[in-house]
Amino acid sequence: MTFPATCRVASPFFYAGLATRYESERLTEDDRDNLPERINRLRPARFDNWLSEREWIPVMMETARQPRKLLLKIDVDETDIDYLESSSCEEIFAARERQYQDSYRRIPALDELCSRYGDLSNRRIYMMSRDVEGRWMDLHERETGTKTPID
Repeated sequence: MTFPATCRVASPFFYAGLATRYESERLTEDDRDNLPERINRLRPARFDNWLSEREWIPVMMETARQPRKLLLKIDVDETDIDYLESSSCEEIFAARERQYQDSYRRIPALDELCSRYGDLSNRRIYMMSRDVEGRWMDLHERETGTKTPID
């Protein structure tokens, strides 16, 4: 079976779930810089900024003191369906916003995470700054026991 070119995409994996176990297998700057043009054409426009941690750090520090932009997510399952069906949207979103704020309050600010865990020699590629931040939060959790915030 052949897929049309518009369906084919080449990208590094996000730093999430099982992919966090495969840090040693990430593309490096050298890999990225030497990809054949046929692969580069498959890079999705939305996530085309493939940078290493050392390249992401200055970009991230430019906005480190600005408020984080988060999407509130609600997982619906048998444990919360009754609450969700019986509550107003305002109540649900207000409660979820408090949960997010509480979970982020427990971790250091982005610039502090960077100073503790940022690796200016890390040449492994990440599609988004959020992936690098997630790596730092995982390192912080391992070091301090502080749970990684809701995502």
